[in-house]
Amino acid sequence: MKICLLSSIGIYPERNDGPPVNAYNLAKNLQNLGVDLYVIAGSKSPVKIKRSLSDDGITAYPFAKDWGNYKYHDTASKYLSSCLTPVKLALRIPKITWKVCSVINNINPDIIFYNLVPLDPLVLLPFIYRYRKKIQVARIPVWFPLELAAFSKNKVNIAFGTYLYKKLVKQFNTVITQSTAMQNVIMNQMGNTSPCMVMPNGVDISRFSKANSKQHKFVRILFVGRLSTEKGIEDLICSLLLLSQSVISQIELLIVGGGTTQYISFLKRLVSQNGLEHKVKFLGEVNWAMTPNIYKSADLFVLPSYNLEGLPQTLLEAMASSLPIIATNIGGVQDIIKDEVNGLLFESGDTEKIARCIEALVEDAGKRSRLSDEAYKTALNFDWQVIAKKYLELFEHLLAESK
Repeated sequence: MKICLLSSIGIYPERNDGPPVNAYNLAKNLQNLGVDLYVIAGSKSPVKIKRSLSDDGITAYPFAKDWGNYKYHDTASKYLSSCLTPVKLALRIPKITWKVCSVINNINPDIIFYNLVPLDPLVLLPFIYRYRKKIQVARIPVWFPLELAAFSKNKVNIAFGTYLYKKLVKQFNTVITQSTAMQNVIMNQMGNTSPCMVMPNGVDISRFSKANSKQHKFVRILFVGRLSTEKGIEDLICSLLLLSQSVISQIELLIVGGGTTQYISFLKRLVSQNGLEHKVKFLGEVNWAMTPNIYKSADLFVLPSYNLEGLPQTLLEAMASSLPIIATNIGGVQDIIKDEVNGLLFESGDTEKIARCIEALVEDAGKRSRLSDEAYKTALNFDWQVIAKKYLELFEHLLAESK
């Protein structure tokens, strides 16, 4: 079986976002299962990244340097609303199509697997149509028309982009998404024209471990992720103001992740204006290779997102690190977190409930320990070795069907 994996957002180690990390882990584990796999991905340093992936046993063809045009959600509104965006994308098509198709032709794969972050559907259309006789599978964590409606103010772009994306999705043999909630969204909009299945993200269990004993004097609350409004970080910060004095004296909040300069400045002002400077620490972006140490230093993990999340990579990593979880009851989160069983759930924007959950775990070490153990047990079901086998079973099934 020969598979070509195309990751339009790039791949780790150049990118630390969830989709590039997932592309890296999936490629590595499929290679370990004996799949003849080749990677094409956007990169600013193709020679360096190709060498790095080769050291990890991943075969990478020359990278399409024009790919990877991905922006933080805070700036996506300007990008998706611009009337020039479709024109700019159209101008990129010939160059990207030639580069990508030349690589695919050399590989001659049985299956083309797209790891999509769907900001540029227009760019993908030519070679998706060109190889429509091959088996084509797409991993779509977020339904693009939802992002368009949420972030674009240009009605023409919304209508045009939604139309193109639906045309694109109809070409795939199978669409993979990470949560039943997102599967329902896709199936409601596409009907039965494109089969859609749930395949969760994975986590490399072997990379993470629980600290034997904490060396810090505070109960450390951890957030890891992109710093943007839909992640609910403002709610998390504001929830600290609702804690009792006895609890606030026992905690500190670590915020890990990058975002726009404007939004980070806003968050820091919010912290300063509320006198929380001694309780909230911004650690900035951390390379994925260093994240195990970050989780290991924490006592509990909070995910206050507003997004209809797929299955957040950071959530699985926190669970693999045996951290008790406090998370929003949305998307893929509700697929794996059961309230009071392996975590605590709250509704988006409910700062009072966030505060109550924090207080419950800070004041009850036994509850922290129980939820910690259950979180780790759940994470074992999502080890990449398990998830990669499910992908392999799907690919084998599609190949058998095509004969």
